[in-house]
Amino acid sequence: MALKGSVLLFFTVVSSVWPRDGESKLGLPCPAADPVSPPTLYLLALAPFPNEPGNDGPAPQYDAGPALITAVRLAVEHINDQNDILKNYTLDYVVDRSGCQLTLTTLISFTRHIIHSEKQFVGIIGPACSESALKIAGLATQSRADVVQITPSSVSPLLDDPSFNNLFRTIGSATDYVDVLLELMRVRGWTRVGSLYEDTRLFFSSIFDTFSTRIPPEQLIFSSGVDSQGREIPLQEIRDSRLRVIFVLTSDSLSRKLLCLAYRMGLVYPTYQWIFYNRELSNLLQNTSFTHDNQQFNCSVYDMEDATEGIILNLYRLARENDLITVANRTYAQ
Repeated sequence: MALKGSVLLFFTVVSSVWPRDGESKLGLPCPAADPVSPPTLYLLALAPFPNEPGNDGPAPQYDAGPALITAVRLAVEHINDQNDILKNYTLDYVVDRSGCQLTLTTLISFTRHIIHSEKQFVGIIGPACSESALKIAGLATQSRADVVQITPSSVSPLLDDPSFNNLFRTIGSATDYVDVLLELMRVRGWTRVGSLYEDTRLFFSSIFDTFSTRIPPEQLIFSSGVDSQGREIPLQEIRDSRLRVIFVLTSDSLSRKLLCLAYRMGLVYPTYQWIFYNRELSNLLQNTSFTHDNQQFNCSVYDMEDATEGIILNLYRLARENDLITVANRTYAQ
């Protein structure tokens, strides 16, 4: 579990530079050993759960909360079981719910625990999405909160801002995603491509922004943002542009609408090559019904099977087998 490994890795590094007396590098007093009641340090886990306000992340009803909490719990148990990671301290954690969008609930949790709590919080695990992770990182920087932040699934390159000194993540940047798209173009010999991306979600728009800056301008013939409801899907423009290769960066629900609409318009394989990024086939093969441009469209599972014929589902995989960045003694490639 990458998140568990990252928590372990962080506290292992901290222990290697932990002063023997005076103040620690986190501004904590280093107490004398007290086997009876050692001081407790805390982590704040901001976990996404279904039905949480603002939680419509990279997938509808984003439910990574249970997995995040499990990883934190295992890491905390492991750290407390060792005598060479946090000497003379006990580590504990507090869980609060959060969504992909920064909500008032998350702001209150940050203020209550990180700014005003009598407990000593040394880290934040989460939020899980780029939008909220960026804002929490900004708040931590502005408030000079001396805490480390680890986000498990935020890909925005904006998180690479050097001012976020204490921000880490357990997933690659969107720049790594784009490497896969560019390699696919090179292998297939594609020199004219288009892109549709969900512009209301930073997860998708960040990948497109990076892609658009790294591809030669003359090769990106068409690009368009689409809102999460799919009110305007510009397939007629794609047909008019004579494009045949289209990269799609959208959620499952919007991807189904797009595929159904393309199927009804005859924009399908082998004449058209659709590449859906980070989608799973089982989530696309569902009955789909929606209204677009004042018309009702319906696609059965059998229609969707025909619509998905020949599409490429491009999942995120790093090819750097010798990547020196490791978590729990494993590279991201492993």
